[in-house]
Amino acid sequence: MNLDAIKIDKTSKIPLYIQISNQIKSLLDEGIIEVEDKLPPIRLLSQHLNVNNVTIVNAYQLLSDEKVTYKVRGSGSYIAPKSEELMAQISEFDNAENQVYQMKEAQMVVHDYTINFATATPKSNLFPVTDFKKAINYVLDRDLGEAFGYQEAKGYLSLRESISGYLLHQNIHSTPENIQIISGAQQGLDIVAKSVLNYSDVVLVEAPTYSGAIASFRSRGVKIVQIPMLVDGVNMNKLEEIIKRYQPKMMYTMINCQNPTGYTYSMKKKDELLLLAKKYNMFILEDDYVGELIYSKQNSLSLKSLDSNNQVIYIKSFSKILMPGLRLGFMIVPDKLNQSILNAKQATDISTSGLIQRAFDVYLRNGQWEKQLKQMKKIYYKRYQKMIEMLNEHLPRSINYYVPKGGILFWVELPKTMDSRVFYESIKHKEIAIVPGDMFYYSDRKNNAIRLSIAAVQEDEIEEGIKLLCGYLRDFLCMNKQKEKLPIL
Repeated sequence: MNLDAIKIDKTSKIPLYIQISNQIKSLLDEGIIEVEDKLPPIRLLSQHLNVNNVTIVNAYQLLSDEKVTYKVRGSGSYIAPKSEELMAQISEFDNAENQVYQMKEAQMVVHDYTINFATATPKSNLFPVTDFKKAINYVLDRDLGEAFGYQEAKGYLSLRESISGYLLHQNIHSTPENIQIISGAQQGLDIVAKSVLNYSDVVLVEAPTYSGAIASFRSRGVKIVQIPMLVDGVNMNKLEEIIKRYQPKMMYTMINCQNPTGYTYSMKKKDELLLLAKKYNMFILEDDYVGELIYSKQNSLSLKSLDSNNQVIYIKSFSKILMPGLRLGFMIVPDKLNQSILNAKQATDISTSGLIQRAFDVYLRNGQWEKQLKQMKKIYYKRYQKMIEMLNEHLPRSINYYVPKGGILFWVELPKTMDSRVFYESIKHKEIAIVPGDMFYYSDRKNNAIRLSIAAVQEDEIEEGIKLLCGYLRDFLCMNKQKEKLPIL
């Protein structure tokens, strides 16, 4: 919203808060602001109009009382939908965010007998505790108390140098100055949202996509526009139409082994996406979820490795391969965003744990990271093969699934008329855990897909779990047979 569009007359007998409220309603009637637009922050508008904060609070409260706006705790006030249907859509997303959190919490306390296809976190018996303990002890002996001091906010220089060298193997050329150490990928998303996005910006996301990214962007009050995801990446013609219409500030994407679908962009679409970013001056936020886990002989390049125009912000976490609790990752930041990203990092937590940074630097330089990666890739590939074998053997023919090029996720699609949420509710107290596809959409949430993860299931559990799952799917199809007239076998 353009602040200059709100004008007040301090000589008028009409109270200032009513003038502000009326101005905002007029802007809405004239189409200058729209449904889902976020109102300016209270302090910002009060400074612009040179009035007391209380005046803005009263104006916003009046708009809320009149149901012109609705409030999101911790985020601000938004122009309310004009229909109950649209308001329900927003409420549905809020509920879904809570459900995602509850499901994550539930994954921490699943029973011993639960076959957990829901979590994307590996079991602790795969963590390289002994090797990382050696790295920590080495750092403590070498650095003594220095290991516990604050590092510079950008990150421990030696670690940034070793990451820069490691990235050369991924065909990514970056200097330590452009590498920002972060406390996990989610923090990276939050920092980018804080430093790059303003409340009037538009962000494009794939549909479906990672719900944590949606939550980060939504906290900034931006407009989120979904682009349907295809097996080889989003439709580029459709994408360009949407870019022309909305002029987005940024697009969030997972190029390789996307979460939740496992889809990977074709080389052609990677090139086209970069051309569109350059043409329309749009940042691309690339979340490299599990790009190391490509099982084919031909590696799939990251978007950052192809970025010659410095339009890509690259986020990488070590969680899925190393140990999630370390909360360690990094970003590659374009020059023009370097300072704003650094400021946001400093404001968030000053710096990531110095001990963990120093230990991982040793771990990386000694080749232990490559060793762990090789071991995890071997383990996941066996699970990947077993998952494909069991799905091919037991999945009903009316249900389809995508064979990913790598990673840990499988996207299974029920017949289009069926709702995966209903299926999930029917089995959530059974011996297996899954995630319904509606968790990964911002709007138009009804979905017929489920996500399965191999992160925490061994091969024998995959065999037993897929047999159980397919049995439940057959029962679900049977219950819907009369209404939908769908084939079961």
